[in-house]
Amino acid sequence: MLLRRRLVPCLLLIACLGNAEAAVSTSSNRTELSAMPLEQFLRKSYKAQSNTHIASLKNAGNTGIKGAWSGSELAPSMRSRGVTVASAQIKPTGLMMQASEIRRVRKVEWQYGFLPAAPPYLQAYLCNAARCAALGSGSGSTDRFNGDNANSNFVFAFVISGKGALLPAIRGEKLRLVVSYE
Repeated sequence: MLLRRRLVPCLLLIACLGNAEAAVSTSSNRTELSAMPLEQFLRKSYKAQSNTHIASLKNAGNTGIKGAWSGSELAPSMRSRGVTVASAQIKPTGLMMQASEIRRVRKVEWQYGFLPAAPPYLQAYLCNAARCAALGSGSGSTDRFNGDNANSNFVFAFVISGKGALLPAIRGEKLRLVVSYE
């Protein structure tokens, strides 16, 4: 099965970043695959992710100053059912990238959209290097990432169940993410 409604925490993903052996094609800020489990797909998406963030999760430091960072990317277009597509990584911005202490996520807010509107059977996920959260709608917030390193990259993944071409293709709009930390 390509995707499961309830995802296994991505601890295996952390241990295996960049070790997937499957073929994945990338073009213009998106990654596609058709016959690969989501966990393996996300390993490929995080291939360029540095392991320094993962190692720092083991060394919890002071809580630091409360704040937030935000980022945006263009959502990938979807042309086929049964094909998982992922956005480019959304990376921490500004001072967050230079922070020496480890800051922990409190809440993550998201927004995504497609034109024409995505069908109701679209499955959407938001992932960091530690775990994934299923997204129930085009906007909202989650505490699923509480305690994770706030200096981690995030990626959106989408799939429309079924097989075959989508006519017309669904064009991705802007993805927005706000990560609140302490």
